[in-house]
Amino acid sequence: MINVCRENLMDGAIRAFARRSFNPEAKLSVIFMDDFMQAEGSVDKGGPTRGFFRLLMIALRDSTLFTGPQNSKNLSLDSHALRRGLYRTYGVMIAVALVHGGVLPSCFSERLYQNLCSTPTSPPTLEEVADQDLQLKLKKISEAVDITAARAAIEEAAESLSLLGSLRHITTMEGRDQLVQAATSFYVEGRTEEALQHCSLQTC
Repeated sequence: MINVCRENLMDGAIRAFARRSFNPEAKLSVIFMDDFMQAEGSVDKGGPTRGFFRLLMIALRDSTLFTGPQNSKNLSLDSHALRRGLYRTYGVMIAVALVHGGVLPSCFSERLYQNLCSTPTSPPTLEEVADQDLQLKLKKISEAVDITAARAAIEEAAESLSLLGSLRHITTMEGRDQLVQAATSFYVEGRTEEALQHCSLQTC
């Protein structure tokens, strides 16, 4: 049984799904509570459960664990959530919502679906870099007309590139393109790999 308040639905859901006694294979019964912790309605015959999962998927979409447009979300990296095991908990929520409520997380990008199911993906593009400042720096490098301009743009972005493990000296324009792609790929997919593994163990 899951008791949740509409105004604080995600916190209640996290507590319920993170319980050691929680069994994702058992039939769920959801009761919505008011501000005074009184049940809103009668026994759950399916409607409250489906309503709960629809609201839960919206709350999940708007959480800090995802980034991007509402209908095309990718994973973001939240180190605190990773330490707390929230990516795993969210993965369980998605799996249970699908199996018990027939509710899909329709906000996922095609890339995230492919990542979750371990299917091959195309190289990430600059448009998928959610950090606008980083995206502009990488675009400046990729649009540099010669090696001198590219090196200057790389120098401006040195701190960010260093954090991504992509800072390097280039001698050709091909090297410039490889640097931009390496930084883009790591930002979009590489840095969230551990979080993705926590989710995908539950959802595929």
